[in-house]
Amino acid sequence: AVYQDPAQKGRYVETFVVESWLEHLRQHERITVGDRTVQEGIRRFHIAGTPPVVTHLIAAKLRRS
Repeated sequence: AVYQDPAQKGRYVETFVVESWLEHLRQHERITVGDRTVQEGIRRFHIAGTPPVVTHLIAAKLRRS
């Protein structure tokens, strides 16, 4: 999904949800030349002077009372 930040004009956040961390790592191994070409094209829209920030989040296991 892609989200637009209403508090910061021009900021968009893209999210992905996968089954597990292992599946995430496998996705990196399976990247194709076509995938890389698409990613490079998308990066051209990034206007900041630094590379896009990549953050990884994993689900928290909450204790139940």
